[in-house]
Amino acid sequence: VTQPLDLIASADVLLLPSILEGLPAVVLEAFYCGTPVVAYNAGGISELVTEQTGWLVNKNDETGFARQVVELLQSNDRAAIKSKVQAASALVQQRYLNTSIAKEFEQLYQQISAL
Repeated sequence: VTQPLDLIASADVLLLPSILEGLPAVVLEAFYCGTPVVAYNAGGISELVTEQTGWLVNKNDETGFARQVVELLQSNDRAAIKSKVQAASALVQQRYLNTSIAKEFEQLYQQISAL
């Protein structure tokens, strides 16, 4: 796919039922696009998907995962969903954009060179 962000942005929800992950970029991409995320609590996913930023389900709980997706899609509490999506977007803006990461590297290099 040449424009994955367009697909992610047009989705109602991003589903990540992975049972083995590091820090998945697709979650950050969904956060950036304003797409809600439902994911298993596996690997580094819980560093991104928290109670404030999305919906995290115990790994291998297929019934719970499906239930969470249906609840999200049928929810009338749009304000709560919007709140999580905004918190997720803010997380990406503050910590995971290339400009933010570059500043962190610069600070680290300055600290190391001062030793």
